[in-house]
Amino acid sequence: MDACLRTRPFPVETQPAPKATATPVLDAAELSDVGQDKRLTLLVCLVHTAGIRARDEVVSMFCKRMARQRQRCSEFRSYGD
Repeated sequence: MDACLRTRPFPVETQPAPKATATPVLDAAELSDVGQDKRLTLLVCLVHTAGIRARDEVVSMFCKRMARQRQRCSEFRSYGD
């Protein structure tokens, strides 16, 4: 596991990627004018985006925890010397 961490660093994005186009915003009144198929598509996209963000947060927390654990282990090893 330690060799894997040394050879493949985990990329952590510090800023989100810029959006190419502006996304229109709909309020509840305008959303009722949209067809049911499009509403369902928007809902699926929302759930998908939320899942991606949640996964990214979990991976980020895991990477930080592993880095902290690795630092503690190296401090522990140097403490005995």
